[in-house]
Amino acid sequence: MSHWYRRTLYSACVWALVVFALSINQRAEAQHARAQLERKKSESLRKINTTKRILYEVAQQKTVSLEQLALMEEQIKTHEQLIKTYSEELNILNGEISETGHVIGALTEDLKRLRAEYAQMIQWSYQNKNALNTLTFLFASESFRQLLLRMKYLSQYAQLRRLQLAEIEKVQKNLSALHKKLYGRRSRQERLYETQKRRRAQLLGLRRQKTQLVSELVKREKVLRRNVTQQQKALARLNALIKDLIENEKLTASASGLTEGDMMVITNAFARQRRGLRWPVQQGIIVGRFGRQKHAVLKGVEVDNPGVEIQTKRQENVRAVFEGIVATIAYVPGMNTVVILRHGDYYTLYARMARVLVKKEQRIAAGQIIGSVYTNAKGISGIQFQVWKQNTKLDPEKWLARR
Repeated sequence: MSHWYRRTLYSACVWALVVFALSINQRAEAQHARAQLERKKSESLRKINTTKRILYEVAQQKTVSLEQLALMEEQIKTHEQLIKTYSEELNILNGEISETGHVIGALTEDLKRLRAEYAQMIQWSYQNKNALNTLTFLFASESFRQLLLRMKYLSQYAQLRRLQLAEIEKVQKNLSALHKKLYGRRSRQERLYETQKRRRAQLLGLRRQKTQLVSELVKREKVLRRNVTQQQKALARLNALIKDLIENEKLTASASGLTEGDMMVITNAFARQRRGLRWPVQQGIIVGRFGRQKHAVLKGVEVDNPGVEIQTKRQENVRAVFEGIVATIAYVPGMNTVVILRHGDYYTLYARMARVLVKKEQRIAAGQIIGSVYTNAKGISGIQFQVWKQNTKLDPEKWLARR
């Protein structure tokens, strides 16, 4: 009897440890990993939808362009990231399914053992169910102390049966819950596999479209080379504009209403916004990145970008990424209207503006609308966005908040 009692208690301890370990692993690591993957998925899906809308607008012009190619490359890259996220999620789910299966197997074995032990108890009870046998067992005691021990023994035996039944019910209940959880996870696994399969098919379609688009653009090599030259000249004019502005800053404390101390406060506040600046447009995709890069189509050609190209939808509002002062508003050939804001020692530049709603030396709040984007003859809507600290141009992607 004491052996059964110890084994029952051991079973209860094992079950508690298994449930504890399962909850720790799943709730801590798995849930944290799943939350991160959900954020990644949401970000990728948002980016895919934004890119689709912009591509649709561009496609209405029935022309091929580098901007289309850049958007398609971003779409492909985002699809690849999304498929990778689905794979990571499936790996976590497969691990949880495997772990749940092991726990179900262990609990099933426990249940078999508990039932076998309980059957032995029932058999012993049946063989000794006669009240006379129990009385004989008690009165056959050789001493009063032995009588008390036998009464205690019978009481413990009855208690053990109740405990055994409770353990069986507890294990059955948890097995049922785990089977339900396993079924739900397998159903989710099947849905994820199907979703991933559809995304892979979409990715193949996008890659075929990209190949066709590149073939079309290669046929226009002369036009592309001329456009590259014009684009680099326009960017050079922008560089000259902002460098001249910084070197010959005429904005005084009296004109802006800000003291040197105020400007220093703004400088320090801007510096703390690294990876935290709001975007200049609410919906946009970076299709041209900072620095020197190979041309997307032309072999042996490099382009140097002092900022980032952000494509967006028609008539999208342009907003100040941080509080500051309008340092200048100018027209630059190839870049349309340009607005430059000063934030202490930092400057932000917004080129290819169609409509401007601010004036020079006006104080601007973070997020304030300063104008709207320009749409060219090809149906491309977007801005060139730059960040400078004095005469040093900075990579805007290192300053804009992650989306």
